[in-house]
Amino acid sequence: MSKCLFTLAVTVLAMFGAGSALADSNAQHLNSGTVIPSGLAVSEIVVAKDMVFISGMIGVKPLSLDLAEGGIVPETRQTMQNVKMMLEAHGFSLRNITKCNVYLADLSEYQAFNAAYGEFFEEGKYPARTVVGGNKIVADGRLEMDCIGVK
Repeated sequence: MSKCLFTLAVTVLAMFGAGSALADSNAQHLNSGTVIPSGLAVSEIVVAKDMVFISGMIGVKPLSLDLAEGGIVPETRQTMQNVKMMLEAHGFSLRNITKCNVYLADLSEYQAFNAAYGEFFEEGKYPARTVVGGNKIVADGRLEMDCIGVK
């Protein structure tokens, strides 16, 4: 019985502990004005308590909706540069990222994506990551990526 109550307590704390960061009325909605064009209904970064949420990003040239030319590798590098620029504009770095969710338009491009993505992190210190195949990416991009980090 006590083991069951302990498990329930841990589950409830985990659920409400993580949720409280999202529901924090003091969340900061940050926009650098250097990556995402104005007029879009999105914050580049939302900081809630010690958590940093980076909006989904595609491989567009800063302040435009024009994709980097050349396919998955240039788009991956541009996506990572965009994320890096957003983070640095607000006093963070790629080292703050703990988790990335990646959506590839074509999973057969995984190895090329993975090689370009890996260029941006120290060997062996990669964020946790999920990669899934998508049917359609915004602006006909090859990938979209959102990230979560800590201060």
